Amino acid sequence: NFAEPDSASAAVKALHGKDLVSEQEGQSGEKKEAEEKTSAEPSAEAAPGAEGDAGADDKAAGEKDQENPLKDDIPLHCLYVQRAQTRAERKSLLAKERLDRKGSGKGAQRPGVKLHIGNLSESTTEEQLRKLFEPYGTALHVILRQGEDGKCKGFGFIVLSTMEEAMLATKELQLKEVDGKPLSVS
Repeated sequence: NFAEPDSASAAVKALHGKDLVSEQEGQSGEKKEAEEKTSAEPSAEAAPGAEGDAGADDKAAGEKDQENPLKDDIPLHCLYVQRAQTRAERKSLLAKERLDRKGSGKGAQRPGVKLHIGNLSESTTEEQLRKLFEPYGTALHVILRQGEDGKCKGFGFIVLSTMEEAMLATKELQLKEVDGKPLSVS
């Protein structure tokens, strides 16, 4: 731990991206392989003979760190040194990454209002359910749970385009008899 924040910042700037491979190891094949792997990536390290340019590279790496500290591309043989993040910073970065990754996958929010329809007869089909809700609004999606034998399990879901349509359908179809059974719409 450092006594002063300025000395900690100076240590981070001095050590971040520092080449760990000594000059003796630099002649071996390990460094050549590492350089080949990272040649396509921009490097924050200075060339072995150009010590005067090291400050400019550190500044560029520092600016890159401020933009997104987790996306720092440095070679594997160089040190990665950064300030420790607080719990709140880590949570906010992870939440942001999750939102970026989420997209339109399984957990993505779909448009419309989903209604659960229960107490359906075994002979009910998705088309019949869609026709039943058609007078109340636009059905975006219809899901009818069926058993292995292809018969309805007694419940399903329908997604209507607006909340008003969903409320009207719920009000009109709740406890309405279809195939001799009262529907449960919620």
